[in-house]
Amino acid sequence: MAHSAAPLRSKKRQRVEGAGEAVPKFHPRSPYRLCPPDFAALAKENAAFARECRVEGQHVSLDWTRPQTLRALSAALLRKDFGLSVEIPEDRLCPSVPSRVDYLCHVRELLQDFAIAQSFPNRVLGLDVGVGASCVFPLLGHRLFNWRFVGSEKDAESMEVARQNVQRNDLQSVVRLVSVDPQQS
Repeated sequence: MAHSAAPLRSKKRQRVEGAGEAVPKFHPRSPYRLCPPDFAALAKENAAFARECRVEGQHVSLDWTRPQTLRALSAALLRKDFGLSVEIPEDRLCPSVPSRVDYLCHVRELLQDFAIAQSFPNRVLGLDVGVGASCVFPLLGHRLFNWRFVGSEKDAESMEVARQNVQRNDLQSVVRLVSVDPQQS
């Protein structure tokens, strides 16, 4: 796929045919491009997410200002769409799963443009500096594209949860986490 020389711009909201609400314009290979999350189905499958929803018939409302709602949504999407079990602590950043998937799709496209992904399909090694507690880029990168990752983190609590997330998903052989001394950075 050819790239234009235009600079990257912030994502604009656009309508997707068949969708009731505008969704961000995602990468063509993102699973969320034509099939945004179905909150009603997700609430039926995930009790923690269901507790954060207000259901009126087939319409589901979310309070986007509540951090626990965002954590429940992210954990539910990671579980349903990628088979990942992830703890997202209350006092840590919560990843937006569709945007992280979109980012990884763009990275893959860049690797393909430079023939890296084709030349070394099982040898792509990503580096995530500041992996955070969720460890979302390494976990998703492996699930989506079979990439390996090294992730670094200087916060001891985030590193411990990230290690647990990697172990919980049995990905220790493809995701290596390295603690960074905050005094040395």
